[in-house]
Amino acid sequence: MIGYIEQKERRVNYQQLLSAYDYKEVSVTKPSEIRALDLLIVNYVDLDQALTQINMARMTWPSLPVLMIIDIKDYATIHHYLCRINGVGKTETIAYSGNKLNRIQENIESILHPNLPVRRNEIAFVIPVYNEAHRIEHVKSFVQKIKRFNDDVLHNLSVYFINDGSNDNSKELIEQIIDEMETSNDTVMMKEQFHIHDIKINTKKAGTYIESFKVISEDTIIFADADDGYEFEDIIRMLNLLDQGYYDIIVGTKDLLSENRPMVRRIVSACKRLLTKPFLPKGVSDSQTGLKIFKTALLPYLIPSLDIKYGLAIDLKILNVAKKHQFRVCELPVRFVDREGSHVDVIKDSLGFLKSMTDMLVKEKGRSF
Repeated sequence: MIGYIEQKERRVNYQQLLSAYDYKEVSVTKPSEIRALDLLIVNYVDLDQALTQINMARMTWPSLPVLMIIDIKDYATIHHYLCRINGVGKTETIAYSGNKLNRIQENIESILHPNLPVRRNEIAFVIPVYNEAHRIEHVKSFVQKIKRFNDDVLHNLSVYFINDGSNDNSKELIEQIIDEMETSNDTVMMKEQFHIHDIKINTKKAGTYIESFKVISEDTIIFADADDGYEFEDIIRMLNLLDQGYYDIIVGTKDLLSENRPMVRRIVSACKRLLTKPFLPKGVSDSQTGLKIFKTALLPYLIPSLDIKYGLAIDLKILNVAKKHQFRVCELPVRFVDREGSHVDVIKDSLGFLKSMTDMLVKEKGRSF
C-alpha cells in the first residue's frame, strides 16, 4: 500500500500516476495507517512542514520509505532538510511539474523493489578489522544492524571485512559471525553478501582503504569503524544524501557530537583540524572520523595516489585528492560513542600522522617547482 499526504496548494492526480498500485491518502497521526504502508509520498510545498510530517511518520515506523515531491527550485536547499530527517528508511526526492512527475514509477519501483534492476544501486559496507577479539560483541551488534537494514530496506547490500593484519583470533570470530548471519538469512541473495579479505601486515588503516577500493564493484562504498560507535540513523542519513546526487563523498565528523571522549583526544583532534585545513575540500574540517561514503566512480581517480605508507593519514590523502579533482564533498556531524580498547596510540600515532602530512606537503611543493 502506498500512502500520500499533501497540501492543498499542490494537488497531484494520483489516480493517473499510481494506477498500478494500491494507494490512499493517510494521516501521520494515525499509527495504524502508517504501519500498513510500503511507501509514503509527501507532497508539501512548505519543506519545513514536510520535514515535520515525515519525522512524525518515522516516529511510528523508523524504516518507512519516503518519496518527497519538491519544486525544482528546492533542489538548491533540499540537502539541508534531508540531513534532518529521522529514522533509517530510504528517502528519495522527485521534481514536481504538474501531473507529469518525471520517472515517478521508476522512483517507486526502486524503493519498493530495490533488488530488481530498475535504477539498481548496489552498496558495499566496508568494515576494517584489527585485533577486535576483545570487542567482538560490538562488531557483532554492528553487523546485525547492517543485516537488519538490508533485510528490511535495501536487499542489495554487501559487507566486506578487511582484516588489517590482526594477530589475535579476530578473523575466526568474524567468520563465526558471518556463519550465524547467513544461517539466519531467510532471503535468497543474488550474490554473496559477506566477504573477508586479509592483509598480511598491519597498515594502520591505509591498506583497508586500498584493498577495498581494489576489490569492490558496487556503486556506493560505506566505510565505517567496526566497533558500533556510530548511530546507524546517521549512516542512513548520509547515504540518503549521497543518493540525491548533490555530492560525490559524504564524510562524518564526530568532533561535535561524540560521547565519552577523553580530553586528550579532543585536544589532539582540534590541533589536527587546524593543521589539515589547507589539505581539505571547502567545508570539511575533520578528515579522521572513520565514517565516509564514496561513489565507486571516483575510485580510478583516488587509487593511483594512495599508498600504505600514509597509515592513519590515508583519510587526509583521499580528501586531498578529492579537493584537487574538485569532487563535491559534504561533511555532516555524527553521533559517536568512544569504545574502550581503541588501538590508537594518541602520541605515537599523532607523530606518525604528522610525518605523513609533512611528506605530502613536501611532495606537493616538489611538484610545483
